[in-house]
Amino acid sequence: MSEDITQNLPNDNMMLILARFDSIDSRLDRIDSRLDGIDLRLDGLDSRLTTLEDKVDKRLMETRPIWERALAEITETRVEMNERFEKLDSEIGKLRIEMDDGLRRVKGQIEVLNKNMLEIQGDMKYLDRRITKLEGEPAQ
Repeated sequence: MSEDITQNLPNDNMMLILARFDSIDSRLDRIDSRLDGIDLRLDGLDSRLTTLEDKVDKRLMETRPIWERALAEITETRVEMNERFEKLDSEIGKLRIEMDDGLRRVKGQIEVLNKNMLEIQGDMKYLDRRITKLEGEPAQ
């Protein structure tokens, strides 16, 4: 069985097989060269990406302290504003109580003033009738 069966093939078939192998070989060479080109392009992209990442890292290092300070100031401002709002709420509450008390006092004073005005008007009518009676004029 160690006999080489390719020796028994006709010459034309052998040439055809060898031509096919040559064709496959040349195709593989072209694929190989295209893969080498792709490899080179990927190496270039990798290099550019690494450069870009380095720039981004550098910029982040430059801007990170600025952002951290800005965030700290925002937080500090928020705390300060909350404290001020709480203080204002407290003061507004006190003012509201004072205004309510003042309005109650004014309302009471207006009631007293109305009562006094009614009494004065009643007294004036009474005195007007007496004067009319004394003067002898007909009462209106």
